[in-house]
Amino acid sequence: MDQLSRIHDPNFESVTFRRNTKSLKGAGGIFNKAGRVYKKLGAIQKINELMYVWPSGATSRYRHLEHNERTAEDDHQGLEYSAISCGTL
Repeated sequence: MDQLSRIHDPNFESVTFRRNTKSLKGAGGIFNKAGRVYKKLGAIQKINELMYVWPSGATSRYRHLEHNERTAEDDHQGLEYSAISCGTL
């Protein structure tokens, strides 16, 4: 939820990683859980891209690290703020 403080910045992009696809979009996955809150705040869900787009143009993307085919560098262009959370939504 920390990223919600930045959704009004059109240059803000976030990416949330999970170990596998099931923990992203399976039953109880974080993408769907986040969507319950994000949609109420005006975000548009892009299911095929596992992304939410905010009215400002900011984006919140969700990725998995399941197949070792892609790295974090493949999914975003830079890192300016990093946070690690072990909790759940």
